[in-house]
Amino acid sequence: MKEKVILAYSGGLDTTAIIPWLKENFDYDVICCCIDCGQGSELDGLEERAKLSGATKLYIEDIVDDFCDNYIIPCVQAGAVYENKYLLGTSMARPAIAKRLVEIARKENAAAICHGATGKGNDQIRFELGIKALAPDLKIIAPWRMTDVWTMQSREDEIEYCHQHGIDLPFSANSSYSRDRNLWHISHEGLELEDPANEPNYDHLLVLGVSPEKAPDEGEYVTMTFEKGVPTSVNGEQMKVSDVIRKLNELGGKHGAVEGVGADIACVFEQAQKLRRAGVKNALRLWMDLAADAAQLHHRKARFLRQTAVGLADIGGGVTNMAVLSTDGVIVGFSMNLGGRNMDVNVQKVLEYKGLRIGMLTAERIKNEIGSLSKNARGTTLAEGRSVYEAQPHSVSVEAAEISPCIRIYIDKILEYTAQALQQLPAEVAATVNQNGIYLSGGVMKLSGVADYIASRLKMTAHVCEEPQFACILGGGNLVRDKKLLDRLALKNEQ
Repeated sequence: MKEKVILAYSGGLDTTAIIPWLKENFDYDVICCCIDCGQGSELDGLEERAKLSGATKLYIEDIVDDFCDNYIIPCVQAGAVYENKYLLGTSMARPAIAKRLVEIARKENAAAICHGATGKGNDQIRFELGIKALAPDLKIIAPWRMTDVWTMQSREDEIEYCHQHGIDLPFSANSSYSRDRNLWHISHEGLELEDPANEPNYDHLLVLGVSPEKAPDEGEYVTMTFEKGVPTSVNGEQMKVSDVIRKLNELGGKHGAVEGVGADIACVFEQAQKLRRAGVKNALRLWMDLAADAAQLHHRKARFLRQTAVGLADIGGGVTNMAVLSTDGVIVGFSMNLGGRNMDVNVQKVLEYKGLRIGMLTAERIKNEIGSLSKNARGTTLAEGRSVYEAQPHSVSVEAAEISPCIRIYIDKILEYTAQALQQLPAEVAATVNQNGIYLSGGVMKLSGVADYIASRLKMTAHVCEEPQFACILGGGNLVRDKKLLDRLALKNEQ
């Protein structure tokens, strides 16, 4: 009786080619296992495809609710974000998939588990650590590492291999991307995306949505309710978490939102470009107007509103906005994906050099407690986490002087762009801004010495808004209640 191997099967070209390869090189009975994490239509026709490719059996295991309740929600609640933007759409699914693969392997009394991860990312590690943690006795087969027997190096090679083994399926080397899709996200690679010089072919690429050009011109309001941080309804309709995500994917896709979660700034600019192409002048500046006016409104000094030109910078957690405003709108301005979270990442690196691995929340706490750009920054705090070397609980003492460079490097970068923006001002406007100073908001302004450092570098007075971490939020609330100001902004962007 032949031994059995469980193949993590998606139905794509890679795993389709692996089926005859496993039979040819190991003489296994191949049992395909597709773990349904919300791939939708990608699961259509899998049973026939697996059979035509030589599989003995196919499992399609629905773990959507488990994935949402026990993986997505905990990651979101923990603020688990990689490099300040990626919400772990692929990586959070891998432990759930590995767990179910092991369960099927035990049920079938299989000798091995095979996966098709190529090694371009971290999926080999994600799958294999999960499998080994649950079933250290099972053999793991990773074809893309077995270069002595896995000789295929391209989609063309895999298509030719399938044809040689009588598998004539509708794969094409020039008509499909390599995608990873689940209910939470979809990622794309391949074709024109391999060269950064190429513009994405959105009509060809997008699966969950449409390009901004094809989105409706009218917006749509969405209301949600939460209980203990878990979403429970959309637009008044009670539903489970998986259905909430499905509904939001539907709404976001309809309106041309960027595929994948966590791309808010990119989405804003996409929509702004859509407005510009539709003939609305200054559309790209609308977002800058709104952000800057919101902070402006929250500042309680009346003279602020009467000034002919106002410089303002908001340094938040993930984004920095800077603008010089006048009664006619934004004179100069910029937005960059840089803020407090970048500083937190650097704090993590400092602690790693000291032999301690910490999470982002701990890094933020340390930054807020002792982070400072004061000339004589002092202060010490205890950082607790896990030893880099022994994977055991560990703690170290960290001083303010060690954290200051984590903050300064990004403030300097922001100031570099700010100085460039200020240099573009007409002479009269520049003189007014220099005289009035720059107004600062955002959570980073709570850190000791930051405002003084900015003032010294720009050689002008720096005014910190009241409750700077809430300035844009509170100002935005004032903004939506002020019909005259809203009308003014709308008129400004029609001119």
